[in-house]
Amino acid sequence: MTELKTACDAVLSGVTNGTPRVPGVGAMVTDAESDIYSGAAGERRLDGVPMTEDTVFAIFSTTKAIAATTALQCVEEELLDLDAPAKDYAPAIGRLQEIEGFDEGGQPKLRPPKSHVTTRQLMLHTGGFSYDFCNEIYNRMAQEHGQPSVVTASRAAIETPMLFDPGERCEYGTNIDWVGQVVEGIRGKRLGAVMRERVFDPLGIGDMAFTRTGAMKERSATVHARGADGSLTPMDDFALPDNPEVDMGGHGLYGTVPEYMKFIRMWLNDGDG
Repeated sequence: MTELKTACDAVLSGVTNGTPRVPGVGAMVTDAESDIYSGAAGERRLDGVPMTEDTVFAIFSTTKAIAATTALQCVEEELLDLDAPAKDYAPAIGRLQEIEGFDEGGQPKLRPPKSHVTTRQLMLHTGGFSYDFCNEIYNRMAQEHGQPSVVTASRAAIETPMLFDPGERCEYGTNIDWVGQVVEGIRGKRLGAVMRERVFDPLGIGDMAFTRTGAMKERSATVHARGADGSLTPMDDFALPDNPEVDMGGHGLYGTVPEYMKFIRMWLNDGDG
């Protein structure tokens, strides 16, 4: 374990002091029983506030595994048929059209999808959705037609045109946000409440939520932008919203690395905390 700590500490030191560098980093390694390494280096923000092992991060897409877990719990309880239309649980997805490009006036050309998307397809990222930073059509919808970024955690950010017929291909995007909506439809409550009741509380996870407590805000890391010259600038205005309109199952959680390790260990132990 001493060798592991020495090696990992050196990596963290290197990425926070080298060229180019990152402002700060927290890292942990766990096995099925316990954490076997924990460390932090650098700063939460480029103003001298040190990174600590209990720093709160916007965990973005690592939210997806937790949202998917809540969906699989619904399957275990025979409340969710993965191959039934997702609209049976989240009606709004059944009203979405598919975009086939733009007409000469720059307006989107829309048609109904050829089939109803299923929750299985959403979980496999074959549901027909993407992100504006991954897909040219969504980027154009954002630039020319006001399609909101998913970072806004707004309903309009997920109620977007589908890019292809369900099951046609795989594309990374807002699919798991829709899985969260399926779970909400089944449970009759917000996704954050479902996660708290069925994942966080059973595992003893406190510092993880769609809306931060005051104590979590005080320990939050700032997102930084890297300039063309490699310099870093704090993006104080860029953050996932607390009290979001939608609990985004694809990217919306805040949490700490130690708390996420509790979730990882649950999976390593086949569901036992």
